[in-house]
Amino acid sequence: MRRLTGVYRYYIERFVWFRSEKYSIHELMFYYTLLITVLITGMSLITNPLFGLPFSATMFSLFAVFFTPFIFWLDYAKGKTLWARNIFLVFFVLMINGVWMFSGGSQGTALVMTQGFLLLYLFFSVNTYYHWVLVFLLFNIIGLFAIELYWPHLIESYPSNRSRLLDVLFITVIFFVFELPVIAYAKRVLLRDKQEAVKSDAAKTSFVVNLSHEIRTPMNAILGFAELLEDGTLEPEVRNSYIRIINENGRNLLTLLNNVISFSKIEANQSPVTAAWLSVDALFHQVQASLLHQIQSNPRVQFRLSLPDDALEIYTDSLMAYQILNNLAYNALKFTTQGEVEMGCQQEGDQVLFYVRDTGIGIAPEAIDQIFERFHHAGGTVREHAQHGAGLGLAICRGLTSLLQGRMWVESMPNSGSTFYVQLPIRYEPLKNSSLSV
Repeated sequence: MRRLTGVYRYYIERFVWFRSEKYSIHELMFYYTLLITVLITGMSLITNPLFGLPFSATMFSLFAVFFTPFIFWLDYAKGKTLWARNIFLVFFVLMINGVWMFSGGSQGTALVMTQGFLLLYLFFSVNTYYHWVLVFLLFNIIGLFAIELYWPHLIESYPSNRSRLLDVLFITVIFFVFELPVIAYAKRVLLRDKQEAVKSDAAKTSFVVNLSHEIRTPMNAILGFAELLEDGTLEPEVRNSYIRIINENGRNLLTLLNNVISFSKIEANQSPVTAAWLSVDALFHQVQASLLHQIQSNPRVQFRLSLPDDALEIYTDSLMAYQILNNLAYNALKFTTQGEVEMGCQQEGDQVLFYVRDTGIGIAPEAIDQIFERFHHAGGTVREHAQHGAGLGLAICRGLTSLLQGRMWVESMPNSGSTFYVQLPIRYEPLKNSSLSV
């Protein structure tokens, strides 16, 4: 018995058809409801004659077997979600009424089916008026009881009590076998989503606090040194150093604001891809030019470009590709106090592998899995002394890379530097929906 219980527990926790990240929990529950409907009505074509139920019950089951796949096609293939679920709701009411009238009334399987389907309906309903639907179903059941009470001759009875019990047992087993796994799965998904929402809210709160600090710091520097420049007695060398500080903090502030804007667009699915042929050589030199001040500010770090021998062009969004490489190169220069930062690429079939390699402080192993998450800093002792920014740069890079149909990863060891890889297709192929949240 213990082994049987363990097997069933494993079954209800693991056995879920249609389980896929591309299906929302509402879609999953609806598809499972249709599956259970097909199973019940399909097997009823066999059990109804065996249990001695009238021919009308078998014909009703036959209609349901063919009509349910049509509802699935309407939702899955045509995208008519609201239509499909409303049609199923009407079909469900007719089915329950038919089962009640043709299969023993309240003594048959109608009540078991109603309770089982209603539980699934609460998950897959996309209507804001679902509570009115529940009220209607309640009155429908009350009406069926009234028919059975006052006009019992309208109810088709089972030929024997044994047939009735076997039919109820059959329907009950179907729901236990196929409904419980998806309910358990939905529970895990909802708990996971709740935990992620709590985590996300905490991260956003931390992000807002950190963002206000990151904005105030360069603004205070800009305003403070701008006031000092009003002193007409400053030596030219001192004045130039103040101007450099203002310029550097202005660029840092602009980078921060650009990252916030880019992140907001990705989150709102408002980052359309505008693809055109782009020279990789020109892209690299554009990134190098934009970081020229940062490159020249630290003579102990050499910035090097490694370009392919043959001119290489890719069909992609030039602005997104630039922002990805610019963010990666900017981070590499920021976290490298001495040594080298190299940006290069190589063609691999119909893909191009870009990389940004540095000899900086590296990333702690426990931080690598979370480094591309939004609002995340590569914390720990390795980067503890070099934390700057709002924790959006790498999340933006990952989001933009996904939009360009590529992938991104990192190899790093503490105090040994990091290498960020971005693999993009040579030719971007437009999709129906080319927006993606990070």
